[in-house]
Parts: sequence; structure tokens; C-alpha cells
Amino acid sequence: MSFIIKTETQSIQASVIFIEVSVILIYARLRHSFFLI
Repeated sequence: MSFIIKTETQSIQASVIFIEVSVILIYARLRHSFFLI
């Protein structure tokens, strides 16, 4: 039971990291295009 909970929290952490990375990439891309204008 605890093993299932542990893997679930690991997958949640992985998805949170993935969301953070994608937000940073989108923000960097927006800043880049803003500077080009």
C-alpha cells in the first residue's frame, strides 16, 4: 500500500517538474519573440 502511494507521489513530482519546465520554456520563447519585435 505504501509502495503505491510512494510511486504516486513520485509521478506527481515528475509532472510538476514537467509543468515548470514547459512554463519556463514558454516564458523564454515569449520574451525572445518580444525582444525581436
